[in-house]
Amino acid sequence: MATSPMSPFAELITIRRKYLGLTQRQLAELAGVGEVFLRQLEHGKTTVRLDRVLAVTLALGLRISAEPVAGLQEPEGIYVGPQRS
Repeated sequence: MATSPMSPFAELITIRRKYLGLTQRQLAELAGVGEVFLRQLEHGKTTVRLDRVLAVTLALGLRISAEPVAGLQEPEGIYVGPQRS
């Protein structure tokens, strides 16, 4: 099986689910998603709906964050770094 860009994320979801002692069916019910979706997510599905992924991560007590890529030049007049106080 080819490695997907989603593989590390998929592995994290699977490990966390098992750590919490949840079956795929239980997690799917907690997150309000289908069991088939969850199974695909755990297998590295590369096209997913973000709202469903967020529901799964929240049900697992995880959060997703986005950070600027190191060395990426910010567009002029737009600040994309940490929130300024």
